[in-house]
Amino acid sequence: METRHLLLTFDHELFLGRRSGTVERCMERPVDRLLPIIEQYGLRAIFFVDTTFLMELDGRAAVSIKCRADLDRIARQLRELVQRGHAVYPHIHPHWADARYDAAAHQWDLQELRSYRFSALDEAERERVFRGSMEILRRILAPVDPLYRIQAYRAGGWCIQPFDDFAPISRHLVERDMSVLGGNEAA
Repeated sequence: METRHLLLTFDHELFLGRRSGTVERCMERPVDRLLPIIEQYGLRAIFFVDTTFLMELDGRAAVSIKCRADLDRIARQLRELVQRGHAVYPHIHPHWADARYDAAAHQWDLQELRSYRFSALDEAERERVFRGSMEILRRILAPVDPLYRIQAYRAGGWCIQPFDDFAPISRHLVERDMSVLGGNEAA
């Protein structure tokens, strides 16, 4: 009998556009509903977390109670995922550099796409975004697994080419680029 393998992955991120959606509706509730379904079959999943969003929340947390609360909610959920045996890896969306935050509405405007392509960032900014993504995820997961190993990442956006822009950074930080599977030309 032939053995088949299933790789179950999910992107853990806000809705993009003029109004971003909320952490509760885009991230928290969907994962909470999904977990009992996949776990009843003994399955484990990989959650690719929009770490650049986490970096943005972290940067605003000192001045925004709502951003701090969102970061704390996401961190709790990510820790729970790891405790339950799921993997949590970075999903890198550089467009957060151009995001505008409306504090009164607690909404993000993600219409500006200047930094949507990783190639739009200079080399130093690419390094900062990639390393920052790894660091914030490790920091969030440290209370439940101080030695948590980030083995993969997924590039964000439809415009991740050229892939060579990721190679110099990612090779020494993670084992696998899960943006594109072998034999496929698109993410």
